[in-house]
Amino acid sequence: MGNLKIVAEIDNKIHQQAQQIDQDLQKIAKQAANSGSVMDNAFGKVGNTLDKMGINIPSLIGPAGALAAAFKFKQLADEALEFEKAFGMAMREVQTISKAVQDDFEGISQKIVDMAANGPDDAIKLAKSYYQIVSAGHDGAAGLELLSIASKAAVAGVTDTLTAADGLTTVINAWGLSSDKANFVADIMFKTVERGKTTFSQLASNIAQVAPLAAANNIEFEQIFAALQTITKQGTPTAQAMTQIRSSIVNMTAVLGDGWSKTMTYQDGLNKVREMAGGSQIELKKLIPDVEGVSAVLALTGDKAKGAAEDLNETAKAAGAMETAYGRMMEEANNKWSIVHNKWTREIRELGKAMKDESGNMANFIDALLSNGADVNTILR
Repeated sequence: MGNLKIVAEIDNKIHQQAQQIDQDLQKIAKQAANSGSVMDNAFGKVGNTLDKMGINIPSLIGPAGALAAAFKFKQLADEALEFEKAFGMAMREVQTISKAVQDDFEGISQKIVDMAANGPDDAIKLAKSYYQIVSAGHDGAAGLELLSIASKAAVAGVTDTLTAADGLTTVINAWGLSSDKANFVADIMFKTVERGKTTFSQLASNIAQVAPLAAANNIEFEQIFAALQTITKQGTPTAQAMTQIRSSIVNMTAVLGDGWSKTMTYQDGLNKVREMAGGSQIELKKLIPDVEGVSAVLALTGDKAKGAAEDLNETAKAAGAMETAYGRMMEEANNKWSIVHNKWTREIRELGKAMKDESGNMANFIDALLSNGADVNTILR
């Protein structure tokens, strides 16, 4: 009797396991069907996009082109998936430091995709630049607005959005400006490019050498960029010009005393030091022992003072400089085609998202099967 009882228990367990396997298979089938619906919906959205564009695939290719069309759609699907993987990874990185993205991951993601559709930089580059902006303390709507301006500045200045964002946030943070001043800062920088012998990229990459010190001495950033115009047009490289300006500020404090900038502009201070030297370079070197500081004084005073004053006056008229440069650069065919590509990427994003989501679901399922003690039912539910 004991043996019969054991056999009965084994048979009952086998029956239960068979029932469980059957249920699991049914759930897998159901999940597959759901996946198919998601993919069908994604492909349907792509088809609707083509219809809106007036493109009817069957009428274009005919029966003979069906195989080629299938191959092209595979390329399209691969492109959509690769974009969504790279973009998703970039946005997850932003999510680690952004409260706004943590609260609304998909909403912010879509706003960046939409922003890319109106400019030549793709959404992946914009997401990485947004990380830079958020890390500089500008999150949410303010950060997105700054990103939009940095993107335009990058086009206008023939640089990348990451570099432009770095330069803009350095100026904004050093001088304690609100993020809505980003457009004004970009205008000043472009006026400097226009009147000096420099580039937007060089300004953005080197302004950190001067910004904190100048701001601490209450020297307005417009005065610094005006001085850069005057110095660089005389042949001094941008990085060296920054070093010269920094040195001159340090030495003017030693010569004129703390608080000199409360009653004088940067240019006034330079003129005062030159006056104290009595026009003698030997005496000037006694006042300012640093050759870089002396170079800044000589480049901005004396017979160069008139040009420096003109540059400062023109800098005050910088409004609209960035938009003007951006408009000119957007006439370039490469930039126009980049926008077309970004708009197309936005339209097929649903396909990439669907494929990525289902890939993740499959990974979860296989991981559950391979993990000891995994709750497969939870994964399949």
